[in-house]
Amino acid sequence: MPDWTTFFAIAGVVLVLLLVLARLSSGAVTDSTEREPIANESTAVLLANVAISQGLFATVLVIAVWITSIPPFALGVEFSSQASVGLTGLLTGITAGILLYLFNVAGSMVAKARDVDFDARLREQLTPDSHSAWVLLLVGVLPIIAVFEELLFRAILIGVTSVGTGLSPWLFAGGSSVVFAVGHGVQGRLGMLVTGVLGFALAVVFIISNSLLAVVVAHYLVNALEFLCTDRIERLLGRHTSAF
Repeated sequence: MPDWTTFFAIAGVVLVLLLVLARLSSGAVTDSTEREPIANESTAVLLANVAISQGLFATVLVIAVWITSIPPFALGVEFSSQASVGLTGLLTGITAGILLYLFNVAGSMVAKARDVDFDARLREQLTPDSHSAWVLLLVGVLPIIAVFEELLFRAILIGVTSVGTGLSPWLFAGGSSVVFAVGHGVQGRLGMLVTGVLGFALAVVFIISNSLLAVVVAHYLVNALEFLCTDRIERLLGRHTSAF
């Protein structure tokens, strides 16, 4: 029998801690009167900090799922011997990821037309400056970010909450997207707006597919393409784009 109360309490604590850390990160980038450069830390150290913090949060959530007996289907996880199940989720995620990335590029074009910049300094600080850092980013950090954020914002705030309350998952799609945007406040107001829209799109993908794998793959692709294609996009558009 699932212990919904205990699970929601643990997930709530993780969410609050995440938002607090996001607020602190935003404060490190800018203050209320002027923009200041991010603290002088090596890319490898920043990447390691992100991987460790989000990895720990993800571990806490997975343990909470286990000890409170949350059913896997509520998280969009299906254990099946049929290869088609995993393949469908993978293909759905790839398709959604590419489309959402193109939306992100379109958002940059709109920003350019309106002479508005994304606040991309944190992303710039995280952009690798060596082959080993690229491996760490693409193989370690981005997968951890995708798994943790989709586990929290889609699988838990939508899937588990819907099953636990007996209400439609669509009732939680908007709220989870707003919280998702707030958690990315370091990107500035425009970055938060784009992130919120992308978060809602991922919520739609999750609800329709009922697949955690699909949204994890989509999330990873958006972030990976953002880092890999940054230089070309900046030359094309003359300004920064946003990332999750």
